Amino acid sequence: MSTNPTQAAIIVCNSVAQEVIDAQRGLHPEFVFTYEKRLADKKVERHPTQHMNNSAWQKARGRAKLGDLHVHDLRHTVGMRLRAAGVSPRTQDAILWHTSGDMTDHYAIAQLREVYDALERITRPTDEFETLDLHALIRKTQMQRSTQNLPRKKKTALRNDRKAA
Repeated sequence: MSTNPTQAAIIVCNSVAQEVIDAQRGLHPEFVFTYEKRLADKKVERHPTQHMNNSAWQKARGRAKLGDLHVHDLRHTVGMRLRAAGVSPRTQDAILWHTSGDMTDHYAIAQLREVYDALERITRPTDEFETLDLHALIRKTQMQRSTQNLPRKKKTALRNDRKAA
């Protein structure tokens, strides 16, 4: 499978993802993932979602109280859950669209049923699954360290007020 947008790719969904997609079907004549745009006459138009990390994602992330979660963190979570579920590295690569350049990968591609079964396994989390995305945790720690010595706005504003007085 290729991540080249000009090449066709098969996207396999587990039952949970399929339910989300099915709930969106029919809201737009051509696209599955859309957003609403309200017009002046109170009518609503649906437009295709063009980008993942847009203001809609950021607002939804805020409403869901997901903190600094990035879209790519979801990909890491899938990879970690596949690994925890004992899915073979080749099947993980097929699901995550990783390419190694190995000719064996070219000829021994994962079968559709194998990919579906692997994705279905991660719909049933067990105690083995980590609840935190390691990359998000590392990023949060790095942000805390890098911002510890930054002046706070209130203190800076207070200092400026004192200087003006």
